[in-house]
Amino acid sequence: MRQHPADDGFSLVELIIAMFFLAILSLAVLPLLIGAASSSVANRDQVKATSFATEQLAALRAGFPLDSASTCTALTAREASTASPIPGPSGSGMTATIDVATCPSGTANYPAAVAVTIRVFDTSGDQLTVLPTQFRVAAR
Repeated sequence: MRQHPADDGFSLVELIIAMFFLAILSLAVLPLLIGAASSSVANRDQVKATSFATEQLAALRAGFPLDSASTCTALTAREASTASPIPGPSGSGMTATIDVATCPSGTANYPAAVAVTIRVFDTSGDQLTVLPTQFRVAAR
């Protein structure tokens, strides 16, 4: 009795067709992977900028407690002492600015809330995040 060899395995044509389909599928998925990676980098930068802004706000609040001695003039002086951009964590290239709104005029307007805005910029000067808040002041 003669035995025929089993017809197992793939032919070269089947292998090339399978590789072609895999290449088409990988080309369809590649833009999604690139988009996810770039989105991840942007989110990481946004988190770093927000954290940096929050640190600046905490330092400002620590140096300007909520009490009867808190004045709008002292808050404005604090802004003037940081007139140049505040450098961010080493290697990040970020900078922050602190902007204090105009103090209310007249003693009848106190106590008052004064708007303070902390802005964080990247190395190219693009604004990464804005952290608005208000400080309560007892007098001008």
